[in-house]
Formats: sequence, C-alpha cells, structure tokens
Amino acid sequence: MLVVSDGRHSELRGSAADIRKGMPPRKLSHDAFVERFLAQYRDAAFDNLYRELIEVAEAAWDAYADSRKAPVTRKAGAGFADPDYEIAVDWLEARAAIQRAQERFEDREGPVRLLLINGSSRTEHTCPGENVEDLAAGRDGA
Repeated sequence: MLVVSDGRHSELRGSAADIRKGMPPRKLSHDAFVERFLAQYRDAAFDNLYRELIEVAEAAWDAYADSRKAPVTRKAGAGFADPDYEIAVDWLEARAAIQRAQERFEDREGPVRLLLINGSSRTEHTCPGENVEDLAAGRDGA
C-alpha cells in the first residue's frame, strides 16, 4: 500500500500489505548447498580428496533435499504422550544426559555446582586469556 500526497490531499494506492506469519522456507539450491558444504574444506590438505568430498557432498545434499533431520529414530516409548512416535535417537541421548546432570545437581551429598554460560563469540583460542577470565568470574562470584 502506498500513500501519495500532493501536500493538500492524501490517497491510498495499491493493495493491502501482505502479512506474513512465520519464517519463509529457506531451501538452498543444489549448487549453493554443495558450494557451502565444500567451503569448509578449502585447505590444501583436502586437495587430493576432492572426488571423495564431492561424493560426501552429494550424500549430504540427498539428506538435505529430503529433509531428513532425524535419520536415526526409534519409538519414543513409555513416559511420552505418544509412545509410538518415531523420535530422534540423538535427541533422546541429549535428554538422558540432561536428566543425569539434573540428578547430579540435585544430589545434596555431591559437590556444589555452578553453571557458567559464556555467550561471547570470543574464546581462549581467539582471545588468549579469555578462558582464565571466565574461570575468575566463576571463582569470584562475578
């Protein structure tokens, strides 16, 4: 919709705004996918493996194009609203690890635990001393 004005009169032209909900699908083309995939191997160490990397890129493309986000699944089982739902095994493994961590956290006989989350893009690899600063913050209660 466009508002046109001559200084004295205003007029609406065009159609109503196209209201969009959610995010648009973002599917890469085959060529863009392969280019992005291979970009992580731009190193002379991989030059002799180019054919193999192309084969791996094609296999990865197949999984991407078919939207196979969870290729290894099993039935969810007891404790889930739909026990017959095919759920990603890696999700179940992550959930089990979180549950074990929660149990350790709640164990009053165990050591006191503190979770420090560093949301910075800086690391001890990009900024020497960064990890030391994080540890000091945790130690000092900052």
